[in-house]
Amino acid sequence: MRRFVAALGGALLLAGCGCEHGVISDGYPIDVDMSGGPVMASIREGDGATRAAVIDLLAPLTVLDTDADAPPSRRCADLTLLDTGGVPRAHLACTATVLHACPGTTCQVGSVTPVAVEAVIGGDAFAPGAVRFDFVAGQLSIFPDIAGDGPARGRLCEAQISDPFRGGGTLFLGGSEVSFPARRITVGACLSYDPEEDAELTSDGGADAQLVLSTGIGPTLLSESAYERWRAASGTGEPVAALPTGSVWMPSGEVTGRAATIDRVALVGGYDDRRGPCRQVYAHRLLSIRDCDGDDDCPCADGRICRVPSIVELAPADPIAVLVIPDDDPMLQALRTELRPRTAEVDGILGTGALAATSIDVDPPNNRVLVRCEAAGCRVRPELITDDLRPLIADCLARAAP
Repeated sequence: MRRFVAALGGALLLAGCGCEHGVISDGYPIDVDMSGGPVMASIREGDGATRAAVIDLLAPLTVLDTDADAPPSRRCADLTLLDTGGVPRAHLACTATVLHACPGTTCQVGSVTPVAVEAVIGGDAFAPGAVRFDFVAGQLSIFPDIAGDGPARGRLCEAQISDPFRGGGTLFLGGSEVSFPARRITVGACLSYDPEEDAELTSDGGADAQLVLSTGIGPTLLSESAYERWRAASGTGEPVAALPTGSVWMPSGEVTGRAATIDRVALVGGYDDRRGPCRQVYAHRLLSIRDCDGDDDCPCADGRICRVPSIVELAPADPIAVLVIPDDDPMLQALRTELRPRTAEVDGILGTGALAATSIDVDPPNNRVLVRCEAAGCRVRPELITDDLRPLIADCLARAAP
């Protein structure tokens, strides 16, 4: 159980402590360290010492590290978030889990050069508001929520991922049953989507995958089966057995696998039982140009045009780093168990490296995540509702940096 708790950044939301959760921020972007992959910051609890912390949206709660021989505990924590210059910028009031669940004397995160951390700041620390991560500027911003409905955000060339928060459950900690809500951010993805921009596009291509988002790791973790589907779709890449070994550190310890890269991935803004992620990408590419005709493999169940969710196309100049891990990895198995049956089987964890050209808004009050492009290698296709939106989509694509 200890590995399960820590590997997911502390899979417990501690309820019933009587804490008043809330956030007070000065309203301006906060400089944080994203240079190594994980989102790193410094915090203080009350008047205590400064702690190095990783901010990980995969974690549904906040964990404070303690001595290995200390029993697990829970307490109301008043945390001060500091910027990279050590200046206090925000006050976070949340319930914290206090335990040492790392395999060694210190917890660490990262890949090439892991760094020690003494806390994991989970999504609960920013409740009940919204938080923005700008991976290009290296900044975090805190808001009460994000204004504007989906069509309004689409007019700003932003993609809306609707209803992304899944999971939740209960487990035991120190003899007590503890509940935690649905905070895992899930997103459908199409690996190696068809890049053609052509009105004669005739079929969908790529490899479907279901990912959960983490701001606590840089490389994306992919199961071996998902990686092999990507190889089949892209026609490139080495077999798993031929890849060099690699690893990434999470607070629970080192996750080992095989180091690889993939060429591109598209994130899909909505789930549809009839159309998987790659089918959604194909539908958007076709229908944002024209209606279906008789020769098309039409993605619409009824009619020549249908509604398609927003799409984020990520095709950076440098390939996306991935760590290929076994399908029976305990971390993946735990996530799959938690997310069943509402979510398709999890194929991996989307790291910050794949999102390097974006900024994202995590907006629980409106049950959504928003994604916008901030640099080259990223294009947003706003939601297609009617053919009237085709000029907007074309404009968003034209504005994307090459």
